[in-house]
Amino acid sequence: MELLEALRAQPLLRGILPAIGVGLLLWFFHRRERLSPAAHTVLSLAAGSIAALALTACIYITANNIIRPPEWDFLCFWVYGRALALGESPYNVDMLRQLASPYAPSEEFVSELYCLYPPPCTIQFLPLGWWPIQVAAATWYLAQWAALMSVVALVWRLLDPKRSWTSFVIAVALVCGLHSTISTLRFAQSNFLIVLAGLLVAMSSSWAARGISLGAATLIKPIGAVLALDLLLKRDWRALLTMAGLQLIAAGLFLVLQGWPGLTEYRDRNPLAEEIADNYYTGLTNQSLLSTLLRLTGTNPGAQPVFFPPFVVTAALLAAITLAVVVRLPRELQHLGIGLIAALALLVYPGTLTHYSVALVIPIFLAWSVRERLWGGTPCVIGTAAIAYGLVWARLEFLANLAVWAAVLGMMAFTRSSLGRPAERE
Repeated sequence: MELLEALRAQPLLRGILPAIGVGLLLWFFHRRERLSPAAHTVLSLAAGSIAALALTACIYITANNIIRPPEWDFLCFWVYGRALALGESPYNVDMLRQLASPYAPSEEFVSELYCLYPPPCTIQFLPLGWWPIQVAAATWYLAQWAALMSVVALVWRLLDPKRSWTSFVIAVALVCGLHSTISTLRFAQSNFLIVLAGLLVAMSSSWAARGISLGAATLIKPIGAVLALDLLLKRDWRALLTMAGLQLIAAGLFLVLQGWPGLTEYRDRNPLAEEIADNYYTGLTNQSLLSTLLRLTGTNPGAQPVFFPPFVVTAALLAAITLAVVVRLPRELQHLGIGLIAALALLVYPGTLTHYSVALVIPIFLAWSVRERLWGGTPCVIGTAAIAYGLVWARLEFLANLAVWAAVLGMMAFTRSSLGRPAERE
């Protein structure tokens, strides 16, 4: 009991065990061909145990949330969808509260029930409004698990091109064992679709697949739009047009459902927006650069927090450094650019919440797939992964995002120098 209390009181202590575990798992997996049969068996059993524990936690959370759909955030999503299905605006606060009232929501939930998603993004919730809440929850979670298992499959490929049984179990352990994966399921969130899109952009040779992936990701959450910087730098115009086409289709569907009054309602939405923004941007759940700077300086977010000068300057600097490194990557390593941009997105996107850090899977495992080519090699990649997992489990997600960005940036920047030539652009 004393140990558990110490772990709760000291965030860094909570992260030590996951950091050591991930570091050892990846190190021994890297050296698997030199291991004795007995040591290889121990590695498989250790990975299997972690995978089993992680999957059990994920399945338990999912089943519990389907039986008793949680306020945060599934009831929000269902209410948005129900409003759309009834021809009402998802930005009408009174209507949202009326739809939620039969489910005995808490006072906190009622006071903060509003929709910040832009009109095209709200279309994803429409099918939920067609069904009773538990059926909708089961359908929603089915989609999230499909995305999660797809992410596991892609990480498996990145971990081990031969795709052995041991590497599959390790992929399950590392993806499902990240605290942000568990919290994504707890909050019924859709971050796995963003991760899947990022990995597909890096691993797909089809411009259509890249465009559709990022188009869908942007419709899931606006943070997906930041990832489009990778397509822009590569001058992948067909993929960008495909992505834009999906946005236009979704916007058109919203207009069909809501008409121009729907857009007006969005413009004039939630009269409590400024009050809610104070909690949204300064609460610990928000782990963005903006939120961190606001907390450190004790500044009130105000009506337009994204124009907070220290944030604007710092975000611009981080973006400039990131793009300068990505654009100079060697041709054969250009697919890594989306990983560094994903880490940047977690920092500069004002709405980055704790569960968004599941996107760290993108830079970590893309770097792993070419670890021998990067500056610092395997030890640096393993160290980055261990630190990231430790900080996420310590609930210090902003520091995890920053650490991964800095480490991957350094590996890429020095790799370019060692290879001695800039990237060749198409």
